Amino acid sequence: MGRSSGGQREMGKKQEKLILSLMISLINKLDILIVMIHGGRMSLKSLQGLLVLECIL
Repeated sequence: MGRSSGGQREMGKKQEKLILSLMISLINKLDILIVMIHGGRMSLKSLQGLLVLECIL
């Protein structure tokens, strides 16, 4: 029993790291999007397309 709980803890740490890196990459993408929107180069349609892509990936 002790072994399985230890393995679970390891998995949890790996998942935390994965979620953290995903959040960081999402924030970076959002920053780029905000800059592009302020620059006026991005239309709402392409923004929606990017959001759909994010959901799929």
